[in-house]
Amino acid sequence: DDPADTAADDVPLPVASLQLSSSPPSSTVPPRILSLSLNQDGSCLACGTTDGFRIHSLHPTRETFRRHFGAGVAHVQMLFRCN
Repeated sequence: DDPADTAADDVPLPVASLQLSSSPPSSTVPPRILSLSLNQDGSCLACGTTDGFRIHSLHPTRETFRRHFGAGVAHVQMLFRCN
């Protein structure tokens, strides 16, 4: 018996795993802003962040839409108020 042959059988191989989640990370670090843009009539602000994007209405000022991707969105534009 060759010791090299038995040692290879006893060593477990590391297994890589990938976990996909649609929920936001449990981290308390807020996302950073990557880009800001106004729509054509200045009524909405599109905000690209390190975890997705957000749309804010400016009249009245409130967040109207948010999408979390778990990855950054570097450029966001909104066509008037329809998309």
